[in-house]
Amino acid sequence: MNCPPFLILRPKPGTDAANQIAENSGIVGLPRLEASSPSYLVYFEGNLYGASNLQEMEQRIKCAADRMACAYPTVARGLYPQDQFEVIGQISYSFNEPNNHWWVQFNSGSPPCVKQ
Repeated sequence: MNCPPFLILRPKPGTDAANQIAENSGIVGLPRLEASSPSYLVYFEGNLYGASNLQEMEQRIKCAADRMACAYPTVARGLYPQDQFEVIGQISYSFNEPNNHWWVQFNSGSPPCVKQ
């Protein structure tokens, strides 16, 4: 799997994204250059059913990133205007065998989880 770093996003309060994506979801995205206005293709994981392996924000972010990296068919994705999100970090994949894994980095001063 070879993919660029994904942005970690948080929807701005009162936007369509905030109203349509479950609160406290892990959200990753990439800019869509072919869109008519600046947009992000986003994948998200809200753990709506309480899975034990998705309790932490970082786990939900990694799950969404796995889906995006594989272009996994899911209803947990969407195309939204960029101005509906705040970029709070990035996630990238490490190819250092035998320990391949995701690296999550939050921007300084950006808490990963806030009420919308």
